[in-house]
Amino acid sequence: MSDHAELIAVANVEDQILRDLEAFEARERRLLAEDRRERARQLNARFAGLKLTIE
Repeated sequence: MSDHAELIAVANVEDQILRDLEAFEARERRLLAEDRRERARQLNARFAGLKLTIE
């Protein structure tokens, strides 16, 4: 394999790693957002009848 071909192969691998990382991070953000919404729903259901007074 020539040096040029090796550089192209390395660049392609780097690009794929970056795309995979970006996809993973996007999925992680989505899952965390879903977890926060579910936790908020649970807390809302748990404390629905509670009246909060701030003095």
